[in-house]
Amino acid sequence: MHSKDRRTIGRAHACKFCEARKPGTAEVYEFRDGLDVYWFNTAQAKQIVADGRSASKVPEEIVQAILRVNHVDQDHLKHVNPESPGILAKRYDRWILLDGLHRAARRLHAKEDFYAYRLSYEESLGCIVKQEISTTSPEAIVRRLRKVLENAEPTAEPLDIEVECESAVLEEVRRLLTQEEKKLFNLRQVGRRHKK
Repeated sequence: MHSKDRRTIGRAHACKFCEARKPGTAEVYEFRDGLDVYWFNTAQAKQIVADGRSASKVPEEIVQAILRVNHVDQDHLKHVNPESPGILAKRYDRWILLDGLHRAARRLHAKEDFYAYRLSYEESLGCIVKQEISTTSPEAIVRRLRKVLENAEPTAEPLDIEVECESAVLEEVRRLLTQEEKKLFNLRQVGRRHKK
């Protein structure tokens, strides 16, 4: 979590991003994919990448794609440290920048490479604190599960996946999966959350 920049203390127009990041509050990144919404624990992601792994260069086309669908706050952009790597999480078949959006924007504007730590698919799943999945189609759920298999590292243990659907839908999902695919998942049904 970024602490308040010393240059903003006492200014009438402090950076809204820094002001919103109060000590002791949760640091969560919200990602929307169509009607689906995922919330990632960014602080947990930072703990994971503090294991000594190296940051790798993020291709410019990925940085541009991420910047096209996110809001960059011009006041915050002025005082971020562009030298610090970001954190990329994997969700289905795409990379999500959990941390470092403004640093990426600064590096791209300066025509410099942007680097980020990459979470594995399993590490990315471990950082999801909440999700709201809109689809109830068994076929669409199976397509997403197959994307998970394409991106996950091979493991001896089945992948634990919570599927937000009715129990009848999950039974149909299980029927549509091949016998080999069924061995790779530990599917658990969770009740659909209704928006208030």
